[in-house]
Amino acid sequence: MSYLQPPSTPLGQRAPSPTSSPLHLSLLSPSGQAKVNTLKRKASDLSEQSPPRAAGAFLNRRLSTIQAELEILESMEEDFSASLAKDLTSNHQKIESAIESLQKERADLERELVIMTKQKPFIREDLEDSSKAIEDSYIEDIYSAWLHASEDGKKSYKRAMPRNKFRKLVDDYLGASEKFDPSVDPRTFCHILGYKASEVIRCAHIVPFCFDSKELSYMFGADDSALHSCRNGLFLHRVIEKGFDNGWIAIVPDGSVEKTPTEWKVVLLKESVRNDTVYTNPDKTLVRWRDIDGKALQFQNDNRPARRYLYFRYVMAHMNATRNGWPDVEKKLPSGEIWASPNKPDGYLRKSVLQILAKRIGVQTLPSDLVEAGTFDDTDPASGRQVEDLKSSIELSYRIKENALGNLQDEDDERESGDETDSEDDSA
Repeated sequence: MSYLQPPSTPLGQRAPSPTSSPLHLSLLSPSGQAKVNTLKRKASDLSEQSPPRAAGAFLNRRLSTIQAELEILESMEEDFSASLAKDLTSNHQKIESAIESLQKERADLERELVIMTKQKPFIREDLEDSSKAIEDSYIEDIYSAWLHASEDGKKSYKRAMPRNKFRKLVDDYLGASEKFDPSVDPRTFCHILGYKASEVIRCAHIVPFCFDSKELSYMFGADDSALHSCRNGLFLHRVIEKGFDNGWIAIVPDGSVEKTPTEWKVVLLKESVRNDTVYTNPDKTLVRWRDIDGKALQFQNDNRPARRYLYFRYVMAHMNATRNGWPDVEKKLPSGEIWASPNKPDGYLRKSVLQILAKRIGVQTLPSDLVEAGTFDDTDPASGRQVEDLKSSIELSYRIKENALGNLQDEDDERESGDETDSEDDSA
């Protein structure tokens, strides 16, 4: 599901709440009704406040609303349970049914509360990254879609979702094939080369499946189902995807990361392939790696991949080029300060883990401006963190070494039928 697609049951279209059901309210004792009415007035004061347009304000108010709704549910359930225990009612069946409804709604709200707590940094970032005006209905659609996506991800997180399902998820978000009827003209938009035959265009993961672990979530600083996010993909020609996986190229901001929508470009890091062929046009003219060096990525709409994932991949490419001793890397890459974002002062990755990770894979130092622009320090006391930092960096470094650092190809990179080789002469 794209975070920008309206969910199947937006917040404003949910079934009537048991807390507002006249039947349920009528079953309360007089004292229970008085208490619930007081709590409902407090909740009503929240809903009558001016609609929040900032993502942080929206999330904070939603948190307060959840807590108020949970308080009402608990009060009603306590009153019903007391009536049943004291045998003060003849409506046993109705009250038992009401309690069941209240418990179901409470479970939904508690699940939402857990998702908010674990993923709040990323929910907030995705809301702030949106290029559309944040209207009440729109911001609620995005937020509600996060809840649906989180629930779907929880069901399938242990093993990667099928590649075709991920491809459709990213396609719906980036609009890579929306201009063509696949049955008539099966072409997909490569963000670097433009429309090409669909069978030679891959949906590349920015954070690859080889990093599917709790350590990655710890490094990002929140429980993020990155692998299944529509913002974790790009459409690339299969030869370019191979270069992306091998760290031959990096994708960097083209100007300020605060620009809306953010623009990105390619930087070629491996000079030895500069004159190699990437693609052969139908007229037999060649596209070489040198031709895409510095080339801006093109998009079909205003949606973009998440900066946090591109920063992570950029750091991996930087470490790969440094460890391999590729020439002029520092000259090719822009200053790390280009990743700094006033709207993201807490950075993207946990600094302590990144620094240990770099040393474990043989990179003694990373540019200080790159580290400072995109990482955050722990605000909690250091006790207990050192062990967790070391465990996470060991696990991640093992995964990187296992995949030769630059070779970040998906473990289950299923090839489409008829796409077993990476021929450069596609002529499509």
